[in-house]
Amino acid sequence: MQVQGQTGPQVNPDGSAPNIRVGRLGELVCADSLGKYYELSRRNQLFMGAMQAGAALGTALTATAVTLTLYNPLGSQVNLAILQCTIALTTLQTASTTVESAFVYAASLGLSTGAGPTATTPAKIYSGLLSVGTGTQGVGQLFTIATLGATAPVVVRVHPFASSAPTQASAAGGQAGIDYVEGALVLGPGVAVTIQGLGLAMTGIVSLAWAEIPN
Repeated sequence: MQVQGQTGPQVNPDGSAPNIRVGRLGELVCADSLGKYYELSRRNQLFMGAMQAGAALGTALTATAVTLTLYNPLGSQVNLAILQCTIALTTLQTASTTVESAFVYAASLGLSTGAGPTATTPAKIYSGLLSVGTGTQGVGQLFTIATLGATAPVVVRVHPFASSAPTQASAAGGQAGIDYVEGALVLGPGVAVTIQGLGLAMTGIVSLAWAEIPN
């Protein structure tokens, strides 16, 4: 079987059968030439949302979430694949040098009864393809306040960002961290995941980006 390659950029309509792309030295082109998430954004399958102001990030697992909670409604036809999560502190704690704070993804599972989050405050969701107007609304729901459903949250992943409290505010700079989840954490229908703090009380802002993939 002979494989035909073509050098140079291509703009192909859906359903076409173009040649594979090769470079000027004959190498196969398979890089993220348009950005890793361009295709998902262009097709309105990537969504994101963020807290609009700093808030307490919590000190222990709780069913009353006050940061960001991502929920895939029961009966939805998509899975929510978390791609990135960023946490940035908005105030610097100076209480202790012995207490640290960690941040986790806490999942509320087993919502087969349809008991999704209640007492919610919705967060604004944006498509990765920003455009004039309201844009395409995805299936996933995002809340800045939510009371989780029938099951207590459990830690399913730890965010790599952690913080300790220095005794002198002047000795520390800004603190933030990003977790490139890259789809390793996927919410099936009826599952909620919230970002929660464990340990020292911290105030910060959280953002999430996820892809919606047909299940």
